[in-house]
Amino acid sequence: MGLHKQIKPTQDKSWWRDHFKDILQREAPQSCVQIHQQICENLHDYLRGKSGVWAGYLALSQEPDLGPVYGQTSQIQWAFPRMEADHLIFYISQNFIKGPFGVMEPAEDSQKVPLEELSGILVPGLGFNKKGHRLGKGRGFYDRALETYAGPKVGVCFNCQVVDEDIPEEQHDIRVDVLVTEEENIICS
Repeated sequence: MGLHKQIKPTQDKSWWRDHFKDILQREAPQSCVQIHQQICENLHDYLRGKSGVWAGYLALSQEPDLGPVYGQTSQIQWAFPRMEADHLIFYISQNFIKGPFGVMEPAEDSQKVPLEELSGILVPGLGFNKKGHRLGKGRGFYDRALETYAGPKVGVCFNCQVVDEDIPEEQHDIRVDVLVTEEENIICS
């Protein structure tokens, strides 16, 4: 391991992205069915009593699979993001196609949902801290999509992706209000 890995530069986003990728690769929580189930149970508990149209996402291989939650929350209608001209737009859909980054997204004939009509949004990320700072993959899609959104933003991740310490945050970065992991639901301060 090189010297740059031994000293933690607290404001270097690329260091933190590498750090979280290493943790996910080393700990491989995404391969444990019980961890996915516990995340879904904790998210289901958080969503109890909530309704309306919420935005979810279809997980990549290194993210928690939230599919069971979408089928068990009949009081919520789910919308999913689709890339359009470098922006995330949310759609209610049962029909998905592979998008430009290999992510499954709503087909073109889906029903568009304006951002202000969403009751809440589930947000993926590479890493989070308990204050709600989120580190994404570096393209800023969620930050741009959520910059004017006032509703609840819920980060969903494995517990190993949550740290106590500060992670880099820039003025345009959007924080989450709640974190859901396999161990707990954290109300961010």
